[in-house]
Amino acid sequence: MALPFSTRISPIYTLTAGQVGPFTQGWPLYAAADLRVLRLRAGVKAVLVLDADYSVTGAGSASTGFSLLLLAGALEGDKLIMIGARNVARITTYTAERSVTPTFLNLDQNMTFAQLQEIQREVERAFKTSLFDPDAFDMEGLRLTNVGAAVNPSDAVNLGQIQTSLDDATAAATALAEAARDDAQDAKTAALAAEATAIAAAGAASGAQSAADTAKNDAVTAKNDAQAAAATAVAASSFQQSGTGAISRSVQNYLRENALRITDFGAIGDDSTDNTAAIAAAVLAAETQGKSLYIPEGIFRHAGIVVSKCIPILGANDYQSILRYTGNGTAVKIAPPSNGLANRGQLLQDFGIDHTGSGLIGLQVQLPASASGFYTTFRWHRVRVTDFATRSAWLDNSVNNTDGFFIGQIEKCFFDNGFAGTNIGDSIKFEDNRIGGTAPLQLSGVSGARAFKATNNNITTSGGVQISGLHGSRWDINQIEIFNTVNYSGAGLGQVTFNNCSETTFVRNTVSKIGTGTKPTYAILIDGSFDNAFIDECELDKGSVAHIGSGAGTGSFFIGAKNSYDVAAVFDISGAVNAIVEASFNRNYLTAWTSIARSSAAGTIGATSGSITSAAGTLRYKIIGKTAFFSVDVTVTTNGTGAGALTVALPFTIASACAFIGKEVAVSGFPVYSTAGPSSTSLFLFKLLDNTYPGANGRQFYVSGSCEIQ
Repeated sequence: MALPFSTRISPIYTLTAGQVGPFTQGWPLYAAADLRVLRLRAGVKAVLVLDADYSVTGAGSASTGFSLLLLAGALEGDKLIMIGARNVARITTYTAERSVTPTFLNLDQNMTFAQLQEIQREVERAFKTSLFDPDAFDMEGLRLTNVGAAVNPSDAVNLGQIQTSLDDATAAATALAEAARDDAQDAKTAALAAEATAIAAAGAASGAQSAADTAKNDAVTAKNDAQAAAATAVAASSFQQSGTGAISRSVQNYLRENALRITDFGAIGDDSTDNTAAIAAAVLAAETQGKSLYIPEGIFRHAGIVVSKCIPILGANDYQSILRYTGNGTAVKIAPPSNGLANRGQLLQDFGIDHTGSGLIGLQVQLPASASGFYTTFRWHRVRVTDFATRSAWLDNSVNNTDGFFIGQIEKCFFDNGFAGTNIGDSIKFEDNRIGGTAPLQLSGVSGARAFKATNNNITTSGGVQISGLHGSRWDINQIEIFNTVNYSGAGLGQVTFNNCSETTFVRNTVSKIGTGTKPTYAILIDGSFDNAFIDECELDKGSVAHIGSGAGTGSFFIGAKNSYDVAAVFDISGAVNAIVEASFNRNYLTAWTSIARSSAAGTIGATSGSITSAAGTLRYKIIGKTAFFSVDVTVTTNGTGAGALTVALPFTIASACAFIGKEVAVSGFPVYSTAGPSSTSLFLFKLLDNTYPGANGRQFYVSGSCEIQ
């Protein structure tokens, strides 16, 4: 059954002399005792007592709202605020069939479940799907050779010119003349015969050539007939799915129902061929036919991709199906139309986007200038965008579209240089993502923008988190950290900055600047018109001035009692109109989560083979119940003979097998992953994909994650 969870906070009332109410709220109150009423009179805060200072009507299990009445009149200028209980459950409230147990709400169980989801993701990546690709049919053409050369006429017989001496004898001359005449006649006859033979041979050669041409044409016709017959055979071949009620269909129709592959249009994933035209043809075919577009394993170079309808784009996985951009602008741009079904329901899943040139933006969704442009019910899942200079991804509603909006979810993605959303509009779920680099996680909303929910994200960008104009956003269980000597580079004074936001909930998050690099002014800055916000159960590192700061004229917000700080809490909130810092707000939890302060350790670095001459490692971790959250920084100064795998000693023992992701940041920038088995007290670092040894002189590695411990 559902339990009341969300904290409810009333507006801050400024009272007149003698005012008693009623003060009516539109949210449920399950018991009058679950309401906390605070009064600020002449700078002194007081907690009012039920039945002594005020009464409540409308509370109960069926409550949809309630009213509060002061039992004594107020003084001029009194301020009053009501706070509903948060995470409240009372065993006596529920009947036997609706009972709850403390274990069900134990936070460390929730943390363990989140880790199991991460492990499931790694298992999913280990499996691949082989799609059917029918054998190609081809037939060699017939080829005629040695037809024979034409027969040429013989040369005429050369008649010798018989010359005798007429001085010899007349009789002899006459005899010789007669003989010469006979020889000449014989030669003429032979020449005529040779000519006839030559003419006959030429005719035979012409006939042979004609026969050869006919044979060649017949061979081509036979080949075409054979290919047509093969196609007909494929079309006629039947396929029937197993199971009762399945019908027989042609194999060809069955195959054509599947996603279009970019390789069907000539794309080659050899990391050298320019596939711009082939991918454009595949995109157009998928948009025209309303089909998914599939990117098989390979590295497909291109000069830019534009998608004008929200077709699904799928790959084998985000490390092996790569769209590699060679230009200097935006790699993949999705430009949905101003209205209609073509801008809804897009799925992007299991592929990567990177570049080899000077690309600025990896993935951009750009809404049109039309007042009705939007991008809705989308889902990005396991998409990896790396190495772009300006930002990795951008939800872009910057072209004067005041009514445009985005609705969808982005989960388990990796953006190595920030993420931006401009005038994002309504509702986005942002969960289990990793964001690094120098560009910030930067979001802005149009008027009325609301319901951005960020959960369980790892945000290590030095640009921080910059939020403006969002209404009703919720931030829960996010790690927002900057490592070691990296300087904070964000535009805001806070590592997390909220500007002109309202009804923001920021709970169970870590905000820290680790190491010696330049710190932000504040861990959290609240600025502009910022009303009815709640910050609690967070772990905050002090900025150069304070943990939490506010701008001049900032509205009301509440800092709860369950935040933890690296040093004594420091607040710079004098500019706020109404800021309540709760020193001891005792909530009625069924169970409490056990924690120790975040710790540091000098991780011992080694190799599974050979020895490393010089290396250093720093480990920071926090243990909550049976879950350890950690970040590791490893620097190999001189590798020596180290080989096999890098190892990092841990100060705790891992309970079950797990894997983590990280990156080399000093030399090559390649990703790494870490694995650890049950009962392990060390991490093993491998170079991604090929499992080769990553250590080399001067290389530095960052790895972070969480795991179940013994």
